[in-house]
Amino acid sequence: MARDRRPWRQRYAEHIQSPYWRELKAKVIRRRGHKCERCFCESCPLDLHHKHYMTFGKERQKDVELLCRECHREADKERALRGMVRSAMSRLERGRESKRDLEILSSTVWRKATDGTAQG
Repeated sequence: MARDRRPWRQRYAEHIQSPYWRELKAKVIRRRGHKCERCFCESCPLDLHHKHYMTFGKERQKDVELLCRECHREADKERALRGMVRSAMSRLERGRESKRDLEILSSTVWRKATDGTAQG
């Protein structure tokens, strides 16, 4: 199968407007109820949040969370921070990152996670 060469943002934007994504969201709402799964808001507009992108385009209900916009922004930040740590750990394992660099990254990640300056 040929690799899709379109830019990520374009593929993402098209996917979340697709009939597949709309049906997945409807199934999740039917199964879990029309409320944010973090703050339990029932009157907020809801989004589906990718817990990860490993199944992008073939998501199942277990791959997503139903979140209000505010909780969705926070979940995106959390996923980005986890990715930064995984990337640093991988570099450390390959010998491309020193333990000191990892300590600096860890303190940066913690600071961003606790003061809200992480980018989503």
